[in-house]
Amino acid sequence: MEKMPTVGTIVITPEGKGTIIDTYTLLEMVKVKVRLDDDTEELFNHKIDEIIITNERDPQYAQEVEDVEEDFDNLE
Repeated sequence: MEKMPTVGTIVITPEGKGTIIDTYTLLEMVKVKVRLDDDTEELFNHKIDEIIITNERDPQYAQEVEDVEEDFDNLE
């Protein structure tokens, strides 16, 4: 089993480059938002072995993770 990427990871899919917006660990699948050539966005589900995982992160999702961590710290 390949390592499961996290939400916000940029991946290469058969449809193009996209951002993981959801993960399904037990199914070893991810939901990816891909910007198509006509500048629209579409969602695709892919098995982990159908995509190439990059070391890039979508900055929009990185900020959301920081916000959640800050909210959690404020609860303590």
